[in-house]
Amino acid sequence: MNEKKAAGKKALAAFLAFAMAGAYLPSVPAAAAEPEANLLLDFNFDNLTDSKEIVTDTARATGGYTLQGSYEGAGKALHLDGTASQWLRVTDKQGGSLLAGLEEMTVSYDIKNERPDTNWALYAAPSDTTQGDSYGEHYVGFLHKDGNLTVERYNHIGSSNRPANPSAAVGTEWTHIDAVLSETDTAIYVNGIEQSRVDSAYSLTDILGDSCILQIGKANWGTGEYTQASIDNLKIWDAALTEEEIVQQVPEVFLRQSIDDIKAQVSANSGITLENGQSLLPDYNGTVTWKSSLSQIQIAEDGVTVIAQAPEIGEKDLTGTLTAVITLGSLSATVENIPVTVKAQVAPDDPYGYLMVHFVEDGAGYAEKIYLDISRGTTRSSGIR
Repeated sequence: MNEKKAAGKKALAAFLAFAMAGAYLPSVPAAAAEPEANLLLDFNFDNLTDSKEIVTDTARATGGYTLQGSYEGAGKALHLDGTASQWLRVTDKQGGSLLAGLEEMTVSYDIKNERPDTNWALYAAPSDTTQGDSYGEHYVGFLHKDGNLTVERYNHIGSSNRPANPSAAVGTEWTHIDAVLSETDTAIYVNGIEQSRVDSAYSLTDILGDSCILQIGKANWGTGEYTQASIDNLKIWDAALTEEEIVQQVPEVFLRQSIDDIKAQVSANSGITLENGQSLLPDYNGTVTWKSSLSQIQIAEDGVTVIAQAPEIGEKDLTGTLTAVITLGSLSATVENIPVTVKAQVAPDDPYGYLMVHFVEDGAGYAEKIYLDISRGTTRSSGIR
């Protein structure tokens, strides 16, 4: 056997021994996959001059605006001053309707609102007709007001017939928004985390028709309602993106902002109390899993199902700490030393408390009153409502 072959066999043997011992070579994370949906609109507002027509491979926009610095590292942003002279009409590159025929779509943008009043980041409707009165309400609108975003999806006559819409707190600082308008519902994600979802019976095709308009910064209410805000990285896909696809598109600065918010929430938790058996730990909208170093607290592979072995009857409660692992997209962080208490098992005759809500029927089966009973272990009180 020559020296090269011998060296090769030694290297192979060393690698197999390394693997069998339970150690693994570090893997290189795969690049984030691009959504399969088509990107109809992609405006990042860089390389522009004020009040010039915006043209990309798929869309164009005309109207009044200025440019100003975006958030750190993001280049330029579109700025609208809230007047009738600053808003944009958006079409496809040939001047036709950009959204005609869509059954689903996903809208994504970064925004910094500059006033609590009505701000329409985006507005789509069948035509330029003014909303309301005998015409009814037929549009999709992104309404920012008083620190909240509501995605309105209407196709009816009479304001009393308005269905529910998703709404989420977005504040007045730079925030990343994703809104998914599927065939059956509308969802709002803020900085990569779903915050609101509401069913909708109105299809986009029925609402918008074949020659719909699309506007940035203006809705057709009265003489027009406008927007005072900065907007960046505006994108529209022709499909409902998945949660995984959405988080891949969120700029890292906003993912970190969400992680910091979650860390603050977890740290503010006064502690976790468990009883004997299986239960679920809080997952903070699916962003947190848990680790335990206590043999009496076993956490399943999903990171939130926990099985606790409580101390025996008469023993002291078990106390210790858990670690929260926050994961959002490719980023993660940990919060250690979260207090946890496992309550000791109770004897069958130990006093316990409960709250019960119930009805009491009369002889005719009529039950108008609701009874509330509360027990504190040894005493019980009742109330009637």
